[in-house]
Amino acid sequence: MNPCFVMLLAGILAFATTPADAQQKTQRIRGTITAFDGTMLSVKSRDGRDLVIELTEKASVVVAKAITLADLKQGDYVGSTTMKRADGALVAVEVHTIPRTVREGHGPWDLQPGSMMTNADIASVVQSADGQELTLVVSKDGVKPPQ
Repeated sequence: MNPCFVMLLAGILAFATTPADAQQKTQRIRGTITAFDGTMLSVKSRDGRDLVIELTEKASVVVAKAITLADLKQGDYVGSTTMKRADGALVAVEVHTIPRTVREGHGPWDLQPGSMMTNADIASVVQSADGQELTLVVSKDGVKPPQ
């Protein structure tokens, strides 16, 4: 991955609801939007399935848009998908600008086996010998899984 390029969240978050007597359930779907008709969203999932999703009033849809690290600055709220290096350091695979309504925290992610997601504010962006480094700060509430 070219360290100068950063991708926004490459997927779709669709929030599905169940009948009033059942619990609400969040469902994360990654794929490409193929059609939209009112409240019906057609998606080609990343595993090749054609899905038709009925969106509720509370649904959120997030799409990908390429940006560069130069576009990111201290105080921006991001989600960083990481993989652990042999030395234990977390290395970003993707960095996503996200709305502050997405819960802060650090936990497992579904991009690939072993990937993690950290949602937090950027404390600093610096150039290092290994490329550019982002320092993210999770609040005093501690570490909890992202939505």
